[in-house]
Amino acid sequence: MIGINPVRFMSPHSRDLIVSAMRRVFVLLIWVIAPLQSALSDNSVVIGRGFSNEEVASLGSVDDWNVFFLWTLDVKRTVAGPKVKGRVRALTIAHAGATSKYVRSVELFVLSPITEGSKEMLRTGAKYLIVALSPLYKDAMYCTRMDPLDIGIPIERAQIKVDENGSFCFERALLIHLLR
Repeated sequence: MIGINPVRFMSPHSRDLIVSAMRRVFVLLIWVIAPLQSALSDNSVVIGRGFSNEEVASLGSVDDWNVFFLWTLDVKRTVAGPKVKGRVRALTIAHAGATSKYVRSVELFVLSPITEGSKEMLRTGAKYLIVALSPLYKDAMYCTRMDPLDIGIPIERAQIKVDENGSFCFERALLIHLLR
């Protein structure tokens, strides 16, 4: 049987749809794998401050609801994992952009390095994916949607409280203590 390349016979619109679908699958795989990395991974847990975020149209949409956003943040200290410091750019996926007030309120970030294989993402200027983030909430608490132990935040299980929304919360002092 002679091999036929079906892509050669497709319209440009059909090829674009296939490329777009492949991109979405690739992005979703990256986004699912990054948060599932163990605490022994290359994740960096950092304290700093969000500076800005903007949609990255060049990466396209992930699905019907979500797109990439490029955050710029100022990292003051690394709590755990490989050291990160200074102004950093990192990608996240969301269905809407964050308000500037919220961006500036975020202090805690868990960052996973973007691999060299993700050249399209690196072209945005980002070096990391945001695995988790949190502003400082009342009672000096950080809260993440993911279990802190699964993403490299170095605290004890007994120090984590799950709130009414299913977020994992812990005291800021537990991380600040590690900075001394």
